[in-house]
Amino acid sequence: MSDGFNVPGGDITLRTHGSPNREFRVHKLILSLASSVFRDMFDVPQPKPDAHAGSEADIEVVDMIDPPQALELVLKLIYPLPPPSVDSLDLLVESLVITDKYNIESARARLRLELHKFVDQAPLRVYAIASRFGFGEEAETASTLTIRTYLPALTDLPDDLKYIPATSYHKLVVLHEKRRKEIEDAIDGVLFEPACLECKVAKALAEPRMRTKLVRIICRGTQTTVVACIKELGIVCKATCLTKFIEGVVVKLGSENAVIRPTAPTY
Repeated sequence: MSDGFNVPGGDITLRTHGSPNREFRVHKLILSLASSVFRDMFDVPQPKPDAHAGSEADIEVVDMIDPPQALELVLKLIYPLPPPSVDSLDLLVESLVITDKYNIESARARLRLELHKFVDQAPLRVYAIASRFGFGEEAETASTLTIRTYLPALTDLPDDLKYIPATSYHKLVVLHEKRRKEIEDAIDGVLFEPACLECKVAKALAEPRMRTKLVRIICRGTQTTVVACIKELGIVCKATCLTKFIEGVVVKLGSENAVIRPTAPTY
């Protein structure tokens, strides 16, 4: 029996199957108030467990196919307990699936708040999860942070993207294309100005391969300034035109000294 849900007065047992099986002694009333699906489920008679020494034969048992750890998390969100901390996106997704399956809106809303803390470390996954479960605000925030990655260069995409509509992925592609175009236009707008014709940066970036590499560095977002991005590119030029080039790019990107963040798509 799960220590967290062997609650006194519980009149039903939720039993999951695995290695080992997990059992949660809970209250029909609390589950019914939290979920219309559970309320309807309890209207259907369930088989009682075989009587064993020390067991309560009148406790109804409902067999569940849900992941036990996720089910336990959702139950903790239903009961008046201190809010549990979610430390895994996988567990968060499994729990959201349960809240949707059983129409547990209160737990779903609390899990939605937990999604925020993963957005910096895994923006692409958070975008996919938010899009899948209809969390527009979280999807918008995460989409802007996904531009740290360069989508065309990704070989492994999160499995979460399998569950989102094509329109959501298309919005992400459009955002990334807008980002790339803004950067390329800023570079091209300064690259061929007369003051930079003799600059080593200008000569190097006249090659499409080098320009694409610089765009990827800027898109990745680990370098916070145009200067740092150009240094990572490995181009060195001591001429004053390099300074003018960098200043020109920064101005065209619309920032004092940082890489721009385009407006995220509207959901």
